[in-house]
Amino acid sequence: MARCYHDEQEFKSDVDIEVAREGDILQEGHDLNKFKCHKNPGHSGFIPFKDLTLEDLPEEIRNLETLESIKKWGGYVVRLVVKKIKNRRWVTECGSGFLFKYGSRFCVKTNNHVVKTDDEVKNCSIKFFYDSHDESNVKTGEGVKLEYTCPFRDLSIFSFHPVPDFYQPDLKDPLLSNPTVVIMYNNNRTIPSLARRLWTTQILYYTSVNLNNPQIDLMFISLVDNSYSYLKSSYFKFQPIPSNIQKLTRIEIHIDEDDGNSRVIPGDVVKFSDDYVVKISESLFQDEVKKCRLVWNGEVIAQGTRLYFKKITSRELLGEMTEKEIDVELFMQHSAPNSWLFDFHPQPRGIEQLHEIVKNSTPASNIVCCISHPHGGIKMVTFGRLLRQIPERFDIHGRRIAEPGTDCQCKEISCVKYSCKTCPGSSGCPVLIPNKSFYLITSSIHFLGERKKDWLPDGELIENINTGWS
Repeated sequence: MARCYHDEQEFKSDVDIEVAREGDILQEGHDLNKFKCHKNPGHSGFIPFKDLTLEDLPEEIRNLETLESIKKWGGYVVRLVVKKIKNRRWVTECGSGFLFKYGSRFCVKTNNHVVKTDDEVKNCSIKFFYDSHDESNVKTGEGVKLEYTCPFRDLSIFSFHPVPDFYQPDLKDPLLSNPTVVIMYNNNRTIPSLARRLWTTQILYYTSVNLNNPQIDLMFISLVDNSYSYLKSSYFKFQPIPSNIQKLTRIEIHIDEDDGNSRVIPGDVVKFSDDYVVKISESLFQDEVKKCRLVWNGEVIAQGTRLYFKKITSRELLGEMTEKEIDVELFMQHSAPNSWLFDFHPQPRGIEQLHEIVKNSTPASNIVCCISHPHGGIKMVTFGRLLRQIPERFDIHGRRIAEPGTDCQCKEISCVKYSCKTCPGSSGCPVLIPNKSFYLITSSIHFLGERKKDWLPDGELIENINTGWS
């Protein structure tokens, strides 16, 4: 369905997408620097990924930690060769992509203009570790299913098989995976539900399954390393409901300890829909809730009964997220209308340190790195400058609208501009911005490029101005 009059117009975008078509594809075994290219003649500044050393890094980020991070990220970059029908004939196109955790499995993330249909995914061959001409370490895979695609954001995600053994340890890393909530109901039904991690001022998780369903008998967390944890919440229900419940504000919560003593913490009675619950400043397990006594004016007025999990709408969830420039419409379209927040313990080892890194991560400089398969050749690395972040408009076909009028309804997307050199075949590659923490590297996806010489304020000459969505 057309969003804007641009969607139904015939015109050529002013900026080229960078998929490699038959005339742009480098023959296997041939050197990139001898390949004729209208955008980057001679391909100076393209560094073979396998040969990347500390001396190749720009001075601002020249340290072993950043080198190791770039090497790790580069290991997830793959070459894509897609056979598709265009103008009633079969053609071959090359692009780049990179692996990421999608739930409990790996998928490939690339551009919509690289693969946009299930048929194209099934006709897509993947080369892992295509880092040298001898292909001694190359593994191959095939696309299986298109999991998600968005034309105006030029994004596609697809599953594949087989997963090379090299990546298997990452599938078992709890820090790289989302937990599964296993829910057992009183009718002997068991439902596993994948949860998502939410980075806020604290670490929270959420799921689209109603955790307050009274038919639930038991819930626990299953992690990918086969360990188990149990849910916690800072809300709980109680009985009986005092007749003066509406007058109650702050009360005391007395929690019985195993040594026979009790500790006292403050609590607030709050109401969600038709449920009165107690909110406290810490998270409790279910067995701790049953040891809670509600005390008001020195008298015990109720006893804790079961955990309660806060329900929030998808728009409220969006407001809790720390990520910037989230596409609200896209998020709302692909999110459940409601989610339930929870905590659990024990957490995966190292999660607290990772949380601090995420909260405090800042760019180390304006250096940007692209890792791709230009012209379908071996994996290459280029460095450049982060030029600016700017909103751009794209129609439903992914064409940039250079001069949108006031009546333009095309989708506005937050994009980054950078000077890393890229070529046809680089579409879908990650755009990496090293951070001071070194552990974490911010990433965008490259999809448009143009040859354009310009001088930066410090006198540095740039020859490419490229675009990725952030």
